[in-house]
Amino acid sequence: PMLLAHIEDLVASTITDWNEYAVYEALIQAWLDREERRLRLQGRRDITGDSLYRACLLVAEHMQCSGSRFLSEAKLNELLHKHSEVDHLTQIKFGGRSLLNRNAQADYRFSHFSIQEYLVAQGLLQAAEARDQLEVPTYASEKVIRFVLDGRVKLCPQKPLVLRGLNLARFDLKGANLE
Repeated sequence: PMLLAHIEDLVASTITDWNEYAVYEALIQAWLDREERRLRLQGRRDITGDSLYRACLLVAEHMQCSGSRFLSEAKLNELLHKHSEVDHLTQIKFGGRSLLNRNAQADYRFSHFSIQEYLVAQGLLQAAEARDQLEVPTYASEKVIRFVLDGRVKLCPQKPLVLRGLNLARFDLKGANLE
């Protein structure tokens, strides 16, 4: 259902080599572009798609580390004290095609848990750029690991993959290239 709701974004994408990783890449890029256009029309040139993306990476990592799918406004404010660009998320228009929403208790959440997992993987891949290796933390889910593996092929294939401390027994990584 989530993919059907965003089929127009996928059709409009310039991506030609499709896999699950590419689908999420296209969805998130289309959403960021839409939000940036909307904010420009409101005169908010200080908020870019890149700054929204970085804020989403921070929120997704925080939620994944804490084992949560929701982020309360109080927790968002705590994050805001450490990372000012998180405030940009308060400017998002929450609606049917938004990848970040708020529930009835005003908690922030991604429209689908897999969006959060994709963003966590993206944060790990970006962190690997400044390191000698790509380290996957113990809070990573099976989906995060799969996104990391797919992204690694594209973004940093030369980086050694480190899965230290992970209990892989609960995962089904059949067919995954863990080299």
